Formats: sequence, structure tokens, C-alpha cells
Amino acid sequence: MPQQHGATSSFCSASSTNWEALPRLCRDLRDLVGEHSARHVLNALGGQVFYIPRIPPPDHPLAAIRPEAAQRICNAFHGERLAIPQARWLQRQERDNAIRLARKSGQSVSRLACVFGLSRRRIQQILASGQETEQ
Repeated sequence: MPQQHGATSSFCSASSTNWEALPRLCRDLRDLVGEHSARHVLNALGGQVFYIPRIPPPDHPLAAIRPEAAQRICNAFHGERLAIPQARWLQRQERDNAIRLARKSGQSVSRLACVFGLSRRRIQQILASGQETEQ
């Protein structure tokens, strides 16, 4: 019986990603196919669960990514059912880092709330929650 790998979790820009804070499958994909392709997989296929064959047919969800990356994933996970994490966590992490950097550069909390479409209170919570995460 195929195994279930990963859990529904999340993923955007390479500049400020703390991959260690993301689900293990995200890190496994990054190590396997590189950061750019891993981002593409998470953005294109996040939230889906599917069987990984030895060789992906043209209509398989992995057809949405580079053939070389798809084959590496198949080689590593064939016979398993993968739950591809959603990109939400990564996008939120990167948004929060952008908010912290903008605040450090002098943007007001009110301006940040407007730019990011968040409340002033949420901006203050993000700023209080910690330092910028490093890649």
C-alpha cells in the first residue's frame, strides 16, 4: 500500500525564506530539485495529494514542472502518495519579513497596514513576533 508523505502546510520569493521552519517535505523537495523548482512545485501543486509513479505520464500533476525535476521526484518518491504542502506558510513568512524590513526603513505602521492590506493591530503583532528570518 502506498505511503502518505508530508502534511498539508505551505509556500514565494527566494530572498527571505527560512526553509527550516517549513514542513520536511518542502525541505526534501528543495534538496532534491533545487529551490526554484521546489517553489514551483509548491506553488503549482500545493494542497494536492497524488500518487507518484516511477515515470510520470503526460497527464500527471508533475507534468506542470520541468521534466528533469519531475523525474527526480519520481525517482525519490515512486510508489508513495505525496501531500504537497500549500504555499501559505512560506508566503506569510516572506510577507512578515517584508513588513519588518519596511518598518526598519522608516515606514509607519499605518502605511504598512495600508500597503499590505492588514490592520494596524496585525502589523504590530507581526513586528512584535520576532526578528527577520534568514534563509
